[in-house]
Amino acid sequence: MDDDPSFRSAAKLSPDTLNSVARLRLSPSRLRYSAAAAATAHGWLRKEGRRRGARRLRYFVLAPGGVLANHRRPGGEPTSALCLRGARTTGGGASVTLFASSDEEYDAWLVALTAATVPPGAGIEAFYKVEGPIGKGVQSAVYLGCDLVTQAAVAIKVVERPTDPLQVAYLEREMAIVSRLSHPHIVSTLDIFRTPERVYFVQEYMGGNELYDFIAEQDNFSEAEAAHALRDVLSGIAYLHDADLAHRDIKLENILCANRHAPLAVKIADFGFTCAVRGDAQDLHALVGTSFYLAPELIAGTGYGRAADCWAVGVTMYLCLSGHFPYGGEPEEYYEQVLEDPVYFPEEDWATITPAAKHLIRRLMDKDPAKRATAAEALAHPASSFSWLRRVGRGGGEPRGLPPAVVAPVE
Repeated sequence: MDDDPSFRSAAKLSPDTLNSVARLRLSPSRLRYSAAAAATAHGWLRKEGRRRGARRLRYFVLAPGGVLANHRRPGGEPTSALCLRGARTTGGGASVTLFASSDEEYDAWLVALTAATVPPGAGIEAFYKVEGPIGKGVQSAVYLGCDLVTQAAVAIKVVERPTDPLQVAYLEREMAIVSRLSHPHIVSTLDIFRTPERVYFVQEYMGGNELYDFIAEQDNFSEAEAAHALRDVLSGIAYLHDADLAHRDIKLENILCANRHAPLAVKIADFGFTCAVRGDAQDLHALVGTSFYLAPELIAGTGYGRAADCWAVGVTMYLCLSGHFPYGGEPEEYYEQVLEDPVYFPEEDWATITPAAKHLIRRLMDKDPAKRATAAEALAHPASSFSWLRRVGRGGGEPRGLPPAVVAPVE
C-alpha cells in the first residue's frame, strides 16, 4: 500500500494542511538528550557551599557549548563558570553539587547536564545501552534498552534508512510528529538518533506488550476491562484529532500495555502512517492501514479523513468484546460487507454484552463518516447510550473468551 500522494509534493497540499504541518514543526520538540536544545537550561538551584550542609540559592545558566555559569540573579554577571565537556554528572574528583527543588527540575537538569558533557553529535551509545531484541516490524526492529544516566528501561526502534525519496519523506514526517507528541495514552518518544545507515527511536518501555497478545493469552476478557482499555485509546485518538492528525493504523497490535493485569493501562503506538488532516475534510486517498480495520470510505476510494480512525476503534471494540471481526471472509468479501452490510451482533457472541456497548459500536462504525461518532463524542456525549465507557468501566459485563482464530494475521 502506498502512502498518501499529497506528500509527494508540498505544492499539492492544501493551505490548511500546510499550516497544520507548519504548526507541528514549530511546536517545541519533546526529545531529551538528542534535541538541539538538550544541552541548554536555566533556573534556580541550590549549590553546596564550602561548609558542610550549607546550600546557597543561585541562578544557573547552561549555555550552548557546555558552559555552566553561576549567577546571583537572572541577567546578572556570572560569578563563576565551568566547561562541562568531558565531565561526569555522577561526581568523583573535583565536583560541584547542585540540588533541585522538585523531581521534575531534577530530571530536566540531569538530562541537560548529561547532554552537555558529551561532544556535539554524540550517538545513541553515549546515552543508552542497546540490549536484546523484543520485537520486529516490516521495516524495523525493536530492542530493549537502558538509559545510562537514570538506569530506566526503554524500547529502541531501529529503522534502516530508506533510499527511495518518498520513503525518506515519510520517515522525516514520522520523526517530526513523534518528537512533539505528549499525552498519557500515547507512547512517548524520548529521543531520536540518526546515523547514515539507521534511525533510532528511543521510546518509553511498555512492559505489557501488545493488547493483541494480552487478549490472545487470556482465558477471558471482560466488558469492564474492554471499556477501561478503549477509554484510554479514545482519549489518545481525541488528542491526535485535536492536533489535526490522523493515525491511520489503529489496531490491536498498535495498542501497547504498560502492565499485564486488569485494569490495563494502554497507549497508542506506531505513527508511521500518521499525517496532518484538514479538520473534518475527507481529502486523503491513499490505501494505508491494516485490511480488516479499513473504513468504508477508504475502501471505496472516495476520500477519507480522521473519522477513519474512529471506524478502526469500533472494529477494535467489536473484536475485544466478541473475539471476532465484525465481518467474515477473505479480504475482498470482507470489503464488500463493510461497504454494504450493517454491523451484526450474533446472539451466541453478544448475548451477555450490554445494549449500550452495541450502540456505541454502531455509532463508531456508521458508514457515513459525517454521522460517525468522533472520539470526543464517544468519551463525553451526553446521551445515556454513550455512558458505557464510564459505567461499565467501573465493573460489570460477563467475561469473554477469545477464540484462537482471532490471533491469525489480518494483513
